[in-house]
Amino acid sequence: MYIIYIMKEALKRTQIYFPLGLFQQIRKASTAQERPMSEIIRDAMLLYFSQPQEKPEKSPMDGIIGLGSSHEHDLALNHDHYLYGRKKKKR
Repeated sequence: MYIIYIMKEALKRTQIYFPLGLFQQIRKASTAQERPMSEIIRDAMLLYFSQPQEKPEKSPMDGIIGLGSSHEHDLALNHDHYLYGRKKKKR
């Protein structure tokens, strides 16, 4: 494991797989800017995470939670009993 200290901050080495097109874009930017690819990627990640992150939208399926409320407490275990009249299972 290699840890490099730059600007008083420890960097952790990792390995990332990029789609070929994205890799080529990063390499092209690295060459054009005369900067290491790792620096280009770090700057992109810092920019991404410095922006406010949007909260994921709630699923439309969230609205059905609780619609099937019942006084029965063993519905998951004995759904065949309640739907088809089969013998109840023991816990």
